Amino acid sequence: ALSSWTLLRGRSNRFQPMKEMFVEISGEDAFLDTNSPQYRALVFLAEQDPLKLNPNDPILSKQIIQRYVLSVLYFSTNGPSWKHRVYWLTGQHECGWQYVICSDVQEENNNTTDAGKTKRQKVGLTSDKFNPENMDDDFSDFADSDLGLGKGRIITGLKLFDNGLAGNSLPLELVELKYLHILDLGSNNLVGTIETYFSQLTHMRELYLNKNEFHGRIDANMTKGLTKLKVLSLGHNFLTGEVDDLFLRDLTSLENLSLEYNQLSGIIPTVLGTIKTLQHIRLGGNILHGEIPLSLENNLPNLQRLWLQENKLTG
Repeated sequence: ALSSWTLLRGRSNRFQPMKEMFVEISGEDAFLDTNSPQYRALVFLAEQDPLKLNPNDPILSKQIIQRYVLSVLYFSTNGPSWKHRVYWLTGQHECGWQYVICSDVQEENNNTTDAGKTKRQKVGLTSDKFNPENMDDDFSDFADSDLGLGKGRIITGLKLFDNGLAGNSLPLELVELKYLHILDLGSNNLVGTIETYFSQLTHMRELYLNKNEFHGRIDANMTKGLTKLKVLSLGHNFLTGEVDDLFLRDLTSLENLSLEYNQLSGIIPTVLGTIKTLQHIRLGGNILHGEIPLSLENNLPNLQRLWLQENKLTG
């Protein structure tokens, strides 16, 4: 943790231009409290970061914003107490911070091995322009050493499962990671409501918020526009209310839906039987009632598992 002396010491010439950059993301009020995650992230980047990135260099602006977002997440979720945080808030490129997954937008190194080229081809990295549409869904299995490090790297995944994250809310700044394909924050100690801003992460393929302490009603706006989402895992929380058709309407690529062991009520939404890609549905351990729609059995050709136990269903 940063000491109060560090927070109050003299400022570098990077401080004010960085603050102006971050105010555009977080708003002016976020920096009124010197103990806020946003202010602490600003202090790290402007005063402590060994990289000493120049906020006046437009080439570096995307990297500065990525480091800012990760730093805000770190301070918002009690980063110093995480189980694993190798290289976080150090001079290492943020793509080398533990459990951060990136894709390279630079041209390939001429010394790249044939095996390395194959991996890059699989994730659409043979061009010097990053194209998220060309990325295979298993991109997250590649280690940092497979993709190299460079200034042009884009964050495409955060896999912080069971890592001791704790906090009352997830920071809005996450939406600045526009190319996130996978966000895994499962099995932590996160509380509060699940924000609707996830709908802005339109490249998301996998979202894991399961086994936390999220509460409140599921907001249909959370999934609006997430047509590429394949895995939605919200099980083992304290979510309430009904799962309506609007919540599922845009999830046309969904393969795995996990809402088990919450406090969800109402009937099973009929639109569920129209998502042909579904393979696994977990709705057990809620207080759902009514008949089980025949469409779940007759209209889902790829369905492999259906968990409905511990509800009040008939049929």
